[in-house]
Amino acid sequence: MMGPSQATALPEFFKKTRFEHLEDAIKRGDTVQVREHAMAIRAEYVPVHDGFRDTIALTLAWLVDTYGDEEGEAIGREVVEKSMEGGDPPQYSQAGLRDRVKAIALGWHWHATRFSLSEDDERITFRLHPCGSGMRLVQEGIYGPGPFGPPDCGVDRKARLPRSKNATRSTFMTEGFPIYCNHCSEMGHVSLKNETATFLVEGWTPLRKAGQCLQHTYKDVTAVPDEFYRRAGLPLPERIGASCASDRLFTDAELLDLQTHPVDRLIDGVEKGDVEGALEVLQECLTGWRDAIHDVYRLWPVLLWNAVHERSGEKAFEDVVRATAPDLFAHIRGSDASGWAVFWMAHLRPRALTSGGDWIEYSVEEGSLLAPGELQSDLNWFVARLNEGLQARGWSDVGRFAVAGGNIVHRLSRR
Repeated sequence: MMGPSQATALPEFFKKTRFEHLEDAIKRGDTVQVREHAMAIRAEYVPVHDGFRDTIALTLAWLVDTYGDEEGEAIGREVVEKSMEGGDPPQYSQAGLRDRVKAIALGWHWHATRFSLSEDDERITFRLHPCGSGMRLVQEGIYGPGPFGPPDCGVDRKARLPRSKNATRSTFMTEGFPIYCNHCSEMGHVSLKNETATFLVEGWTPLRKAGQCLQHTYKDVTAVPDEFYRRAGLPLPERIGASCASDRLFTDAELLDLQTHPVDRLIDGVEKGDVEGALEVLQECLTGWRDAIHDVYRLWPVLLWNAVHERSGEKAFEDVVRATAPDLFAHIRGSDASGWAVFWMAHLRPRALTSGGDWIEYSVEEGSLLAPGELQSDLNWFVARLNEGLQARGWSDVGRFAVAGGNIVHRLSRR
């Protein structure tokens, strides 16, 4: 989503992220450019988000196909549980509960999710319309027919993603659960085991038939109903007295503000002349996308791939990366040079763009695709497996990858 003047100066435009271009426009007071950049940001991150989402989902499917239902599921569960050793998701572990709820709201906004928000004496509830990862995958018809989603979303052909066969703490103690959604149950297990209730998903809600999910933040862990412990495969806690009703954390106006996408609040602020306020909201946008979503998503497949390496050695490590890494680009295939430029800019770490007569190259930092230093091999190894995976799929339209100066170099043919 680029204007003509930007497309003609693509290498210069590529030197900054779209967030940085938006910041410049806010400081200039250019409301037209602010709106253009802000709305572009809101659209351009989605192919990046969905590429990570699909790569994770297909890695979980690969684990089940390779190791069987029980062991494959256990590998995915171990990765989630290790990443939440403190009890709360790291991106939602702020000191105060108000700040945690605000961070969760930002995370949902940048998780391609629409939601409504409510508060009662015991909890804050996010009603997701739908969840931007797990339920959207269900609605996209990637699973076979089954429960926990709209009844018309299953496919009769061979599904790309499996459903659970066993009732475990990874599946809210149910059968037929969509495998990508396992982490919602696993996160709840870790949280309650550590006596915290910042991020609990009610994954068994009948609302799932309507494509909706519920995520709760309890003000006091003693208020969490017994059913959450049963669904997490945990013993019921000893209750000494009733939980106390809590004061409101947010006013109705604040709840409405939290469920309004920060991009909309930013545009509104600029059009009212509130430059400082708009710059603060811009930082919220960056925090929501980078810290709550992108940099978590880039780590998750790496941890799953590493678990395969530790369990089965080098060949399996090569196989899983080769089989799943190409999906990082599943939602940007077929784009032109400008489309690929803003895709890489949405990864937040562009370095340089160069071109020749029939090719264009994008240089980006390793951290665009991988959590730096986490993969149990080097960047050259990863790029080699990625190229092999693209070739095996016949995805020549994605181009080829190399490493130069510690950066990922993506060469795309103009033909």
